[in-house]
Amino acid sequence: MDKYCKKSKKKLYTCFVDYRKAFDTVCREALLYKLSELGVKGKYFACLQHMYENSSTKIKLIKKLSEKIDILVGTEQGHVMSPELFKIFISDLTELLNEELQNCPELNGYPISHLLWADDLVLLALDAKTLQVMLNTLHKFCLDWGLEVNEDKTQIMIFNKAGRSQDKHYSFTLGERTLAHTRTYCYLGMVFNLSGSWHPTMDDRRKKTLNAYFNMKKTVDHQHLSYKAINTLYDTLVKPVLTYGCQVWLPSTNLAKHLTRSGLANPTEVLKKIAADGAEKTHLRYIKWTLGTHKKTSNIGSWGDSGRPPILLSVIKQTLDYFKRASEADPTTLLHHTYQAQKNLQLDWYCGITNMINDFSDHGNNNPQADPDFSGQEVLTNMLNTFLETWKLALAASKKLSLYRSFKDDFGTEPFLHHVNQQHRSSLTKLRLSSHPLAIETGRYSPQEGISARSCKICAPNINDLKHLPFFNPIIEDELHFLVACPVYHDLRSRIPEDTLSDLLQHNLRSIFTDNRKTKSVAIYITAALKRRRDLYNQP
Repeated sequence: MDKYCKKSKKKLYTCFVDYRKAFDTVCREALLYKLSELGVKGKYFACLQHMYENSSTKIKLIKKLSEKIDILVGTEQGHVMSPELFKIFISDLTELLNEELQNCPELNGYPISHLLWADDLVLLALDAKTLQVMLNTLHKFCLDWGLEVNEDKTQIMIFNKAGRSQDKHYSFTLGERTLAHTRTYCYLGMVFNLSGSWHPTMDDRRKKTLNAYFNMKKTVDHQHLSYKAINTLYDTLVKPVLTYGCQVWLPSTNLAKHLTRSGLANPTEVLKKIAADGAEKTHLRYIKWTLGTHKKTSNIGSWGDSGRPPILLSVIKQTLDYFKRASEADPTTLLHHTYQAQKNLQLDWYCGITNMINDFSDHGNNNPQADPDFSGQEVLTNMLNTFLETWKLALAASKKLSLYRSFKDDFGTEPFLHHVNQQHRSSLTKLRLSSHPLAIETGRYSPQEGISARSCKICAPNINDLKHLPFFNPIIEDELHFLVACPVYHDLRSRIPEDTLSDLLQHNLRSIFTDNRKTKSVAIYITAALKRRRDLYNQP
């Protein structure tokens, strides 16, 4: 698609074929015949023949088993050989389709009439006539060997650079049935659209990730799970859904495009673009849930306290290892021809990955025809270091996180996340990341009220009567006022251990947050103080 549509502005005619119960409708006699024709003989053939002539099942219902039911058709359910046997059964179709190479696409001089992964088939042509000939061949093959195509799910896509539907200009049939055109199709878990953009795939990944994330949230009680356990569950159950197929779509993400060494000139904008990427949006949503903060909490602080950098950094090495494997693929494989075409034509996938390698590898090169010499681990390390440097620069420039900067220098998981329960963890993190209901924060959204919107209503209840006076100096309800000065919390403050309270009164927050005992005491105080404040203000 990149080669013919984006590069040459041509059309690529395709048909995505869906078989109706492909594995379950294989004629067993025909399968044994094809195995025999391939030269499978002797005891091995006799073993397969015996297995398929004596296949049965029983139905279990309400703790009872039915009588034995003989199975006379289809490959064995769940058997390790079934995919291989189906490939043998359908291999004749490949030979028949390759005979129709009238006007088919090619990669690196190698003609490709179709792609076939088990029973997932795509027919490929450069004109409508060739595609219709292939459909006729497919229809005859299915009639001859007892397979059935699901016409409702078998659909036409004519890829073109503009992404316009061609259904009014071209009509294709499979037997007596006219096939429908579609704008998108999910093939092997990847969603393609007519223009070949990766956005539909990434949007689909995001939706499926959110489903997996919500299912995890619905299943687990994170109030009684450790922070480490929650992260392990996410990385096991949700992350693989999000990163599926990253080897091919990663170069089109904001991380690959904007996290460069030259991007350090504007770190805040770089991090904004990374956070706006679909993959990282879902990741940040999860991070803020585990921290117990709301969705508008600072991304810089959320990354910093959780110690979780952008999730796509974790699959950089996986992507680069795949790239290296493609560059070293056997010359007889389709992967080799695909890689060479990407390289020779300087297509998007190849250029995107080589740009990353040249930017972050000490051994990269800028020769477009030379295979880059790189280490995937080295590139990952350099990219991670660049992100951490970008994070530090963005933190230094953040006005909202001025208090946070006073005790947080380095990126990394805060120890208190492992030692404080979920309720106290949430209260503490909200205060650290300025994600709280104090007036210093809520007043940002009431600029028309001026300084009064940020003042402490408890300490200055009649501020509107005083603010016109020239000597008036309002008491701002910021984090430090809430922690050490506001008298309404004095009794709660008195319960804090003496050494911790001393650090608090001296604004020595760094000492508190590096000591688990002190951190826990302050977290308990903040939780109780925030509850009292909600009661005073009649807030939920």
